[in-house]
Amino acid sequence: MKRPYLFIIVLALFTMSCSKTSSYAGKKPTVYVSGLSGVLGISTQGVVWVGDSATNFSGAGEITSVSVNGRDIYSLAGKVYWKNGVDVTVPDILFSSNILVAQNDVFIIGASLASSNAGVGTTAAAVYWKNGSMVNLTQNLPDVVAASTKGIAVSGNDVYVCGYLYTGYNDTLDAVYWKNGQLNYLPDGYMAKCIAVSGSDVYVGGTSLHNGDVYWKNGVMQILGNASQVNAITTSGSDVYVAGYTAAGPNEACYWKNGQLMPLPEGNAVTGIAVYASDVYCSGNTNSNHACFWKNGVVDTLGVGVTSSIVVGP
Repeated sequence: MKRPYLFIIVLALFTMSCSKTSSYAGKKPTVYVSGLSGVLGISTQGVVWVGDSATNFSGAGEITSVSVNGRDIYSLAGKVYWKNGVDVTVPDILFSSNILVAQNDVFIIGASLASSNAGVGTTAAAVYWKNGSMVNLTQNLPDVVAASTKGIAVSGNDVYVCGYLYTGYNDTLDAVYWKNGQLNYLPDGYMAKCIAVSGSDVYVGGTSLHNGDVYWKNGVMQILGNASQVNAITTSGSDVYVAGYTAAGPNEACYWKNGQLMPLPEGNAVTGIAVYASDVYCSGNTNSNHACFWKNGVVDTLGVGVTSSIVVGP
């Protein structure tokens, strides 16, 4: 089962981590999947699979997110990302979870080394990095004890970041998203984990206070049911795809298309989702502890390991 801090994402997914996926009808796509190879708790190595071919990253226990811009491949692990195998250190970062490259700009979400907010711990600031410069989303908010960013999407010149706030006058987390730094609360929201944008519509996947994992469309909650667990979200035209797993019994990998449950065979979790033309691709993990991806429900096993995000492009 995918670990909670991966959500990635996707990541999902340009990717990431949770952004809109473009369609290129008639072209054979390339599938990029990030994650780790090996057995958790024993020995792992960060990896990006391009198709069925694996590229390992020395010194990285896991690649938490991958993004593609033209022919350039960006792979993220901790305080470092690689552009076509050349490493770049992100300044003032404690940890990272998602990378997204849009219009040649590199966006990274995670936690800063130090907070400019009053409060406890290094998670008191919700931040992201654009081309190495940190943007603090909570620096002007009062009473913020803790905050974190979980997902990012870019649409034109607009930057959308989702996550949560914990304030001194509230006894629970609040699910939120920012559009160009402007804060928006999600009703009955506990944590926002992924975000996608299609035109003027904003979709956020996450956890509610009273209805489990759900997604919001323009702030209106859409209940998924079936003990849903949401890890990623993306759109294609007017369709919205939410990915994760159901946990009513043994975990079962699945995605929802416009709220309709679509189970995936042999899997226990979906970690990322992308749509290319009319085809749906999901990264995930099998019941036999293998990393994999599905194309329209058909599983392709990549090897022993765990995935974190998926990108599909020409």
